[in-house]
Amino acid sequence: MNILLAFKAEPDAGMLAEKEWQAAAQGNSGPDVSLLRSLLGADEQAAAALLLAQRKNGTPMSLTALSMGDERA
Repeated sequence: MNILLAFKAEPDAGMLAEKEWQAAAQGNSGPDVSLLRSLLGADEQAAAALLLAQRKNGTPMSLTALSMGDERA
């Protein structure tokens, strides 16, 4: 079985300081996330964990991950 896990890495907003969130709330734009590291979302992490668990249990498969998005992803 061939499995393709396609995902879009997103900025880790948990790395932002509280003052950055407060400053963003004053304006019309959100906080600047351009310098934050990109991570898999929780749903994608859960999907990858399920697939890896199936493979560990003996299900023969070829797992490929594909990151979609900008060049940072």
